[in-house]
Amino acid sequence: MANQKFSDFTNQAPGASTYVVGYDGATNVRMLASDIGSSGGILGIADATGTYTYYNTIADANAAAGIGDTIEFFADINETNGVQWSLKDGVKYNLNGHTYTLDVATTESAVVDSGLGTGETHIFNGIIKRASGANSANHSFVLYSTSTGKIKLESVHLINPNGWCTRVNSAKLDGGIHEAQGSGTAIYILNNGAEVKNVRALASSLTIYCASGMVVNSYAYSQNNKGIRAFSSAAEIINCVAYSNADSAIEIQNNGGKAIGCTGYSTASSGLSGVGTFVNCTAYSAAGSAFIALNGARVIGCDIYGKSVGLQLLSLPSTDTLIQNCSIKADGSQAVVAYWGGTFLNCSVEGAPLTYGDCFIVGSGGSDVRIFGCSMKVRNASAECLTAGAATTTYYGNNIFAGNPTLAVNTNITQGQTSNHDTVGNIEVD
Repeated sequence: MANQKFSDFTNQAPGASTYVVGYDGATNVRMLASDIGSSGGILGIADATGTYTYYNTIADANAAAGIGDTIEFFADINETNGVQWSLKDGVKYNLNGHTYTLDVATTESAVVDSGLGTGETHIFNGIIKRASGANSANHSFVLYSTSTGKIKLESVHLINPNGWCTRVNSAKLDGGIHEAQGSGTAIYILNNGAEVKNVRALASSLTIYCASGMVVNSYAYSQNNKGIRAFSSAAEIINCVAYSNADSAIEIQNNGGKAIGCTGYSTASSGLSGVGTFVNCTAYSAAGSAFIALNGARVIGCDIYGKSVGLQLLSLPSTDTLIQNCSIKADGSQAVVAYWGGTFLNCSVEGAPLTYGDCFIVGSGGSDVRIFGCSMKVRNASAECLTAGAATTTYYGNNIFAGNPTLAVNTNITQGQTSNHDTVGNIEVD
């Protein structure tokens, strides 16, 4: 058999779903696992002397493996029955550059970790796919983690051509490329206490959905939706980078949610958006507003740059929204659109080099805007530091107006701050 060519083995035997591929130094050989017998197999575990014991299924190899053992793959595996690769506590899996595929139109996920306790398992060097499954948030994943254990992926690419790629309920997942090629989400994080870190996530749709838990040091790219969406008050996005070609790159949907040290870049919408707390983040947009802050957001120490608008405050009222110690710049319009209220403290604001490139446009929303200790610079002398399209009251003080504007404060604006707190000039904002 070793003298036959690879092309001689183009047809799979009836009922056989897995092959082992070997190389004898002269010709490529493709052999059915059933032909290997005791001399070899698709999977192997080496003992202390380096002698391998071979197995034809993941289940058989798992049954024989103990803590510290490594199960090695010696061929691509294509499962066409409703079986699942179940991870085992303390066991390592070396794909050796091969691909494991579950290709069946049922609800099983390719890899599950229901057998893990609080231990850790590693997977190395290969590709894992889930083909022919449904597009569902509840089943048919490439990796479905329901344990509280630890999973580390090194040089592993997970792919779902049709649906959702990875779901993590409560475990700690470290690493891997997670790709949803259809309309599914790349990574779904469900519970408080779950942690996903050092991942690269790619999707046509929403890429990382953090219902609760934490995403750390990760990258997300979405072609047609949001890069990262944090849903609950217990969701935290830390030191992540997200990119979207169609929507917000990072969105925080709950006042308790947090984005810390993150970068959001969008070519079509906002880099960052939502409520919650944003600390030391960077927002960039090639179109639209770089940052859209909803009522109650806390935006602290952020760099915000928009090719159109820098920062836009939306929803009535926005009086609970705080923007502090931020740098805000726009190249195509006003730097800040604050129709709906909000408080700005110690910010650096720079409008576009256009006649309508004002630093702030306020009013018309019916809620007060408060601006104190800010630097406002126009890049066109006809633009204004503070402008309004209709009569409105704005509270402002201790600001710097720069760029030699013809009119620093528009005549539609009435000063709402009429007195100091004490005789030494301290201001109390009402």
